[in-house]
Formats: sequence, structure tokens, C-alpha cells
Amino acid sequence: MRDGRPSWHWWWLALAVPVLVGPGAFWLVRAISGGVGGPAWMEEATFARVFQRLLMVGAVGVGIPWFFRWGVRDRAALGLGGEGAWRLFGLGLFFGVVIALVQLTLHLVTGARDWEPSIGWGDAAAVVMAGLGAAFFEEVLFRGALLGVLLRVMGWVPAVMLQAAVYATVHFLKPPGFGEGYGVHVGSGLTLLAAVPGHILGGSARWLVLLLLGCALGVVAAWRRNIWWCAGFHAAIAAGALALPKLTDYEGGAWRMVCAKDPSSGFDGAVLLGVVLCAMVLRPARRGPA
Repeated sequence: MRDGRPSWHWWWLALAVPVLVGPGAFWLVRAISGGVGGPAWMEEATFARVFQRLLMVGAVGVGIPWFFRWGVRDRAALGLGGEGAWRLFGLGLFFGVVIALVQLTLHLVTGARDWEPSIGWGDAAAVVMAGLGAAFFEEVLFRGALLGVLLRVMGWVPAVMLQAAVYATVHFLKPPGFGEGYGVHVGSGLTLLAAVPGHILGGSARWLVLLLLGCALGVVAAWRRNIWWCAGFHAAIAAGALALPKLTDYEGGAWRMVCAKDPSSGFDGAVLLGVVLCAMVLRPARRGPA
């Protein structure tokens, strides 16, 4: 009897959308922006940005029916079930804030950053909303839907590792060199994809930190059977990374390798998330994740 679940090859269609449509969509955006009354965001659009937006469209178009046929059809399957949701969210938020404050303190004590806050209430609200939005979207997608499907077909260790690797890699689908001034051609989509492995190798420290974050959150989601703690922790980390440049001025100096300008690519971030991962793995090991 044929398995009615969709093939993993469906996801190649999500990549095909920006690869095939990307150049034409970019030229259309530029043509519209060159006209009278064209939106300002179109004038600033780069091929990399158009590619990312089309990739999101492709992922949603493929992902919704794909996850639905895999049984992701309710809040619980998205990781949004369980009791004490807001308590878990608050607990994760607390630990995320602690990690962000430890990293900030380390940067200030070592002199890698100077305390020069330049953030108003409007900017602060925007940082909070951006952190919450990114956290819930990514947690529902990666630790909710994707991890839930992976746990049905493999053990929890490879499932957690695989979703973390996908999560880290997705953040590198905007390699440098495809911004302002890039000459777009018919094969630009494939050219951009071919540049992704080199981008990952060049930013291996950041990829490792994102992998550690994905593993730590994946272990918690598999253990608790929901994403609420993960969403709180992720929101604090994301908001902290956005707020850091608005609160401090980066100097680097002798601590440049340890305390990187990008808080998600420094040795300090890797160590802190490594500690979180160890704590998360050791704690549920006594009970075993789902």
C-alpha cells in the first residue's frame, strides 16, 4: 500500500520558485520603482532581498500542504499545545534575558564595547516586536512543525540535529555580493544558491552558534512537547541582538575574536549556548524527550 505522506522532494519546489522567477521579478520591481509614484521600498530592493521574499512565498506554498498531509493540522502539532503556556514562555524569556545580559556584561568589562545608548521608546518597541515576531515564526516552523514531523520518522537525536542544521543554514541564504550594483541575469538564482556554501564556510562561527541554538531549543521542544519555553528564550536572544548596536558602540580591540561585533558569531555566544545546550540535554536525559 502506497504511503500517502508527501515526499521530502517537494521542498525542491520551494527553491525552484526564487531560482526561476527571481530575475524576472527583480526586473519587474525595478521597472515599477522607476515609474512615477513607485513605492520607496521597491527603489531599495536588491536581488538578494527579492530572492528571499520569493523563497518565503515558495516555502509557504509548499509547506502548508506538505505539513498538512503529514498531520500538522492543529495547535498541538505546531507546538502550541500544553498547559502553562505563558508560564513556560516567561521562564524561557527570563533565561534568555540572563544570557543576553551576561554577554553584554562580558563585552563591556573587556572593553569590546562602550556603553553609548541611543534608543528611544519607538526603537525599543520595534526591537521587542521584531524579536517576538521572529521567535514565534521560527519556533513554530522549526521546533514545532518540522521537528514534530522528523520525530515521527527518526530518533530524537538525529531529528534535533537535522532541524538545527536546516535552521542554521536558512540564515545563510543571503550571501554577500548580490546587493546594490549586482548585475542580474537569467541564471542569478542559481548563482546565488551556489554562493551559499562559501558563505557558510566564511561565517562558520555564526553557523555553529545558530546550530547550537537550534539544538538547545530542539531538545527543549522535544522534551516539553511544545515550543513555549523556546519562544520566550528565542525572543529574548533575538531582541538582545537587535538592541545591542543601539545600546553600545563596538570597539573590538584585543577581544575581537572572543567578543565579535555580531553577537551571534562570537566565541562568547558559542560558549553560552553550549552551556545552555548541555543543561537542556542533561536535564531531560533523566526522563527522555518525546
